[in-house]
Amino acid sequence: MAREFIPGFTDSGTITLNGNYLPGYTGQQRLQALKAGKAVGNFKIVLPDDGLGGGAVTQYFKASVNGITPALAVGAAITFSVTLRISGEITEELPTSG
Repeated sequence: MAREFIPGFTDSGTITLNGNYLPGYTGQQRLQALKAGKAVGNFKIVLPDDGLGGGAVTQYFKASVNGITPALAVGAAITFSVTLRISGEITEELPTSG
């Protein structure tokens, strides 16, 4: 099946994030609720540095949760990956020069 693109129609794609699985953490409970409800939520990612030593870059976007996958290993922390389907534009807040 082919996919057709329409000029001016934004498709920001997906992003996969990894972390330690903490079932009592409200952020991870929110991810589960968004996935179960097939809902779109607001997300914020803070990148610690702009790559030039200027400071943090913050990205804001709306997304739905496509999947949450735990990873188990003997003697190690339980980790997980979550895949988000971005809906609409990604906006960035760049560091301000001080």
